[in-house]
Formats: sequence, structure tokens, C-alpha cells
Amino acid sequence: MRGIINYFIKYPKIVSLAILSILLFGAVGMSNMKSSFFPPEKPLYIYVNAILPGASPEEIEESIVLKIEEELKSVTGVERITSTSEENTARINIEINTDFEADIVLQDVKNVVNSISSYPTDMEPPVIYKQEIIKFAMNFAVTGSSKLLDLKEEAERIERELLQSDGISKIDITGFPNREIQISVNEQSLRNYQITFQEIGNAIRNENLDLTGGTIKGDNQEYTIRSRNKSNDPEKISNIVLKALPNGQIIHLRDVADVKRVWEDKPDATYIDGERSVNIKVNATKNEDILTSAEFLRNYIAEYNKKSQLFKLKIIRDGSKTLRERIDLLIDNGWKGTLLVFIFLALFLNFRLSFWVALGIPISFAGMFVIANFFGITINVLSLFGMIIVVGILVDDGVVIAENIYQHYERGKSPLRASLDGILEVLPSVFSAVITTCASFSLFFFIEGTMGDFFSDISFVVISTLLFSLVEAGLLLPAHIAASKGLKEERPTLLDRAMYKVEISMNHVLYFLRNKIYAPVLAATIKTPYGIGPVGVGVIIPFCFLFLTFSACENKIVQGTFFPYMEPDAINISLELPAGTPTHKTQVLIDYMEEKAQEVNLKFPSKNGNGVMKRIEKRIGPSTNKANLVIGFVPSDDREASNSVITDSLRQAIGKIPDADKLTYGSFSVFGKPIDISIRSNNLKTLEAAKKEVRAAMSNIPDLVDIYDSDKKGGPEIEVQLNEKAKLLGITLKEVTAQIRQGF
Repeated sequence: MRGIINYFIKYPKIVSLAILSILLFGAVGMSNMKSSFFPPEKPLYIYVNAILPGASPEEIEESIVLKIEEELKSVTGVERITSTSEENTARINIEINTDFEADIVLQDVKNVVNSISSYPTDMEPPVIYKQEIIKFAMNFAVTGSSKLLDLKEEAERIERELLQSDGISKIDITGFPNREIQISVNEQSLRNYQITFQEIGNAIRNENLDLTGGTIKGDNQEYTIRSRNKSNDPEKISNIVLKALPNGQIIHLRDVADVKRVWEDKPDATYIDGERSVNIKVNATKNEDILTSAEFLRNYIAEYNKKSQLFKLKIIRDGSKTLRERIDLLIDNGWKGTLLVFIFLALFLNFRLSFWVALGIPISFAGMFVIANFFGITINVLSLFGMIIVVGILVDDGVVIAENIYQHYERGKSPLRASLDGILEVLPSVFSAVITTCASFSLFFFIEGTMGDFFSDISFVVISTLLFSLVEAGLLLPAHIAASKGLKEERPTLLDRAMYKVEISMNHVLYFLRNKIYAPVLAATIKTPYGIGPVGVGVIIPFCFLFLTFSACENKIVQGTFFPYMEPDAINISLELPAGTPTHKTQVLIDYMEEKAQEVNLKFPSKNGNGVMKRIEKRIGPSTNKANLVIGFVPSDDREASNSVITDSLRQAIGKIPDADKLTYGSFSVFGKPIDISIRSNNLKTLEAAKKEVRAAMSNIPDLVDIYDSDKKGGPEIEVQLNEKAKLLGITLKEVTAQIRQGF
């Protein structure tokens, strides 16, 4: 090691070239790093969705879910299976063991699920897919027109325009139900012409189609036979022939029904500040950068609003905002830390030496960026958090080494000799300090699951930056100090002479602090009375601090949290009523909640005097019993009240909604719910009793709010049974149910 350090000290130009190379490649590596709000996760879930129209939750569970769950027990790599059975729909979530590849388990699951032959005949083919890791970029709304169709068409035009841009490939449009062709049949006309629902359905299926009929092979060319008659034009569909009467009259669909294009009869609507809107949500894949995407979208929205007279785009949520704030914080801490290191070292040491020590901060970060790309590290809130942590400890080794080299130089040694002896004397201690810090942060690498995927980024950033800092301080810094003019007797410039006078003055201050204050206190501690001795003091003082720490935690003076609280810029109020609740009742309740939110807004003025709520997004759907409010706040610096205070005020203003199955106030967390309890039993009555007991117990805990369960009741049903007369007439339950289904 001595020979390597001596070689670098003798040839400082090689060191300068190495520093320039690290800074250059570090800049390239940083520019190539993708950005995301959280670190990329490994896909840990496989989803199986199945649809059986008209089936009750019990039928879904017995005929679909239990069969799939039974077969999945034989699949290797499955950690846990959870399922939800609702009307018409089955959802099965399969958690993958982290030791297995998701793609292999996915193929095994597909083979097992598709091999089941006893599914109900009316069931649609199951959809099986792996969890896709996408990153939220931005959500914005299209407003400005009272006509939903105009908003939808403009949103679709914007979608096509955005998809042509690089870096944007995932766009979802919400806020409207699907469009469909509605055929309203006149029952009296059906009786007059003796036509059934089934005949109408068969006629449409047989005529409105696009079908190939084979190939004609000629001597010179082949021709494909095709019928192109598929259309979604209501006028063309209404001309479909249903039957021909004996008198030659042709009965068309328009003769017995009205055909028109309408919105699907589902409540799916969004409002921004009371104005009807269609929302556009943009996500980024793991190969796309959310900072770049969000910047492009902000510019696009600003340019669009300048040009458009009819429509306006409003940003609902910007996923890059928090990330940009963290980057600004890191840059702010970085340059301030570098400046402070330079100033304080210049006061007590030498301003030329302090420059080389402070240069270790950007060099260490550049070295980390060089290797970060090879390990898939992204710029996210946790990796930035690691950078912010490590800024404070980066120059510790450089300060120790530079100060010791300068001390050897003050003893009369030459710059080269002082640099070599100074680094070798403290290198073991510096190496031990860095390695122990790295060992502490390396524990995050051994955490499994989502926690491990997230916090390993912090470990990587801290460890790699500290190791580069050790290399820089141990090999590159001594060479620059040895060649620096700071280790020269003469003071060549006016600045050198001025700083020398500052050094002398600060040395007097340091002498006073060391010899007149610290030394007497240390001597008094060592010479303690009553026979306690220095060892006793060394034990008692740390023990007292340890006792105070445990007491503060036990008495809730220092509180605990799973993850550091980050003030969100929005809150989501989710309302879920019993299944079967009509849309108008849900509409009344969500309007009431919006009105109360407006009242709360007036109680908390912001610095601009317009209230703390920047926007209120209201959504009804996707089912008749569900709705939610998303309330966006002005930045925390522009208001005095915190999110928790505003949320508590909202909860009190809205109060309890007796009919609600679920009413929650909060924001999404990638780490799940604060408390999540699973109760399992094969007996439904026992399960129901246990659920009520647990909910009652949790309701008695003052700190717990928004308690709800996933055991939802199905909607009200009308059960059809045949009486004895129907059986005597030879009518079957299937025939009656089919007729009712066609009519309703």
C-alpha cells in the first residue's frame, strides 16, 4: 500500500487525469440514470380474473375460485393465495416466492388454470397476467365543455398525440362509461310479428359480422373470400332483416326496435371543482423516465392551454413534484456542505488544502454514479435520501487525512514526506471508520420483499459513495496536497497572506477553546471526587443518556413510525355503500361530502388567502355504490395547517355516514395499510362473529380511525322458482330464466 500511495504522490498528473475521468464518466452515468418515485420492484404477484355474467358471489366461489385455488396448491413458487368473489367477477391474487422467477411461475399458473375443464359453460376465458411495474408520472383533466362526448373525443385525440412522443407509452383515460349500441325493443311489435328476443339476437349475430370464406386459387392469382358487414353504425344495424312474412313483407330491426348509440348504463363520472371532466393518467414503464415525461407533459399542457379556446387541461397530480423537491434539497445540501467544509477548513487549516478536501464530495458522488447504472439504481426518493445522508459524512476521512498531513508538514518535513507519513499514520483508522459505517448500512441488503427492494437503494448509495470517498482520500487527496502551494513557506499572493493572518487568528481562538475550556473540564472529569473515578464517570454518563432515551420512547415523547412521514399534497376520501345502492343516493352523499369539504376549506386560509384546497376531484363509480373525493392542497410552505389537522377537520365535518360500508380518509402507501388483520375460518358464521368482535375491539382504541373490512354483502336479489303449474305445462326453469334474462 505504501508503494501505491508513494507512486500517486510522485506523479500528481496521473491523479488529475483520474479525477477528470471520474467526473466525466460520473456525469455520463448520472445522465443515463432513470428516475422513478420509488425504486423498481420485482414483480411479486400474478393475477387471475374470471367473469361469469349473472352469478352470485357464492356461485363464483364454488364454481370458479375454489377449483382454481385447489389446483394452484401444486404450483411451485406460490407463497400465498388470496381471492375475492363478487357478483359476476372472481379475482385471485397469487404472491410469488422471492426465490423463484416470476415468468416461470406465471407459465405454470397458466397451465394449471387453463387445464381445468369443469368451469361453468357461460364463463368467459380467465385472464392471467403478471404484475406490471409501472411508475406514475402525471394525472390531468380535460375540462371546458358540458358535453361528455366532446370531452371524451378530445381526450382520445390528446392520447393519440401523446403516444407519438418518446418516453410516453402508458396512458389511461377515465371519467366516462363505455359507448354501446342500444336496441330498445317494442314488445307489442314483437307480438304483432311473432318475433322473439332470441330471433333478434340471432339475426344481429348472423348479419353483423366480418368473416372469411376461404380462398379461390386461380391460374394467375389467388382470391380471399370475405364478408365485410360488421358495423357499429346504428342506422346500418337497424336495417338488418329479421324475417320475411308469407305476404312478402320484410321485417327489419327498425320495425320493432329503436337503435341508437348511448353511454353504457354505469356510473363513471369525474368532476374537477364541480366541472365535468375526463381524466388522463400517464404512467412510465421501468425503461422510461418520469422526470423527463413530467417535464414534457407540463410543457405540453402549458402550450395546449395557450392555443385552445374550448378545452382546458388542469394538472391534478404531478408524480415528479416530490422527486424534484428531493433533488433540489440534495443540490442545496451538497453545495452548502461543500462550501462550509471549504470555509471552516480554510479558517483552521489552509484554504488551498480545504479546496482539495471539499472536492472529495463531487468526486465521491461521481464515482457512485459510474457504477449505479450497472446495478439498475434509479434516481428516486430513497436513493436521494441516501445521498442526503452521506453528504454529512463524506469529508470526514478527507479532513482527518489533510489535517494530519499538515501537522507533519508543520514539524518540518518536506511536502512529499509529510503527505506520505501523514496518510500512512491515519489510514488504518480512516479505513476502519469507513468500513464499519458500510457494514451498518449493508444490513438493508438482507431484508426480503418490498422493504428489501426499496431500502437496498439507500445501502448501495451510502456504501458506494463512502468507498469512493475512501479511495479519493487515500490515493488522490495526498497527491494534490503534496503538490499544493498550501505546503509552501512563502505566501505567493495577497490572498495567501490574508488567509495566513486569518489562520493565525483562528489558531488563537482554537488554543483558547482547547486549553482554557476543554482541558479544565476534562481534568475535572478525570479527577472526580468521592472515589468514583474516571471509569465510573465514563459508565454513569452514557447510562444516564441511555435511560433518558428509553424513557422518552416509553412515554411517547419520541414516537415510532414504520416509515418517515412525508407530507402528501392530496388526500383521498373513499366512500363505499352497500352493494345495490342506486346511483342517485351515492350522488347525494358524495355531493354532501364535497360541500363539507368546501366549508372546511374556508377555516384554513393559505398565504394567498384562497384556502388550503387547490382543487377537489369528485368521482362516482365504477359501480353504483362507490365514489371518492381527491382533495389537492397548496404546498405545505403556503399554509399553516398540516394535512393531519385538515383531515381531522374533514372527518368531523362530514361525520359518520350510517349506511356506509367503508369511509376512509388517507393517501396511498406502497407499504400497505398501517394495520391489516386477516381472519380465517372454514365456518362463515364463526368468521362473521370474529369479524364483529375484532372491529369492536379496534373501535375502542382511540388512535385508530377508518376501520373497515373486506367482507361485503352482495346486492339484493329476486329469486325465481317454478310453481307446480309450470311443471305440469312442461316449462323448465332454464326456459323461464332465459326469457327473463332477454327481457332485462
